[in-house]
Amino acid sequence: MIKLKYDNWSKITIDVYERLKTINTEPTTEEETFDANVKLLSILCDCGEDDIINLPLLDFTILMGKTEFLKTMPKYNLQDKYIIGDKMFDVVQSVKKMSTAQFIDFQTLVKNKDENTANILACFIIPHGKKYGEDYDIMEVAEFLKYNLDIARARSILFFFTLQYQALQTATLDYSIRQMRKQMKKEKNEETKKKMSEAIEQAMQVKILLQNGVGSI
Repeated sequence: MIKLKYDNWSKITIDVYERLKTINTEPTTEEETFDANVKLLSILCDCGEDDIINLPLLDFTILMGKTEFLKTMPKYNLQDKYIIGDKMFDVVQSVKKMSTAQFIDFQTLVKNKDENTANILACFIIPHGKKYGEDYDIMEVAEFLKYNLDIARARSILFFFTLQYQALQTATLDYSIRQMRKQMKKEKNEETKKKMSEAIEQAMQVKILLQNGVGSI
């Protein structure tokens, strides 16, 4: 008998969630809606799409009813330690406490954040008692997180660091804008002043985007 293998958010790993994200969430026809529901159930039941298609209609309907939990993802407070699978991990509590290597890796990965969820998390989630990248393989940790960390806790951790990262970016922009304004007052070349003014305007626009949440993880 086919049943949901992933029947609550605590069981949906990053890997499963990434597969769920490939489903068409805005079907425009009955056929597209049916195809999306078949794909949804095949992922949550961990079976083939043909297995879902061949289900009696009543069983299909019952299973669809059990997917209602997907409408609301729980939120969790950040912890300094997590047990994930059978392993313990420490979590960096602040962007400011990251090493230079961590921060460089994070900035590189966040440029393609939709494809790098587990890798980004591996910048913050460190094997217990270790220092970032020392005596362990970062990519192995990312792989472990992808298949063992539930997406609800993963997104809660990412959200916390999104806020910190945006605050850091905003502070950096504020400093840059102040410095450019000071230099502009001393600058006598009108062409250079015009370029500096344009740079300040661009920085202000980026700051507004950050404050509105654009570029969040």
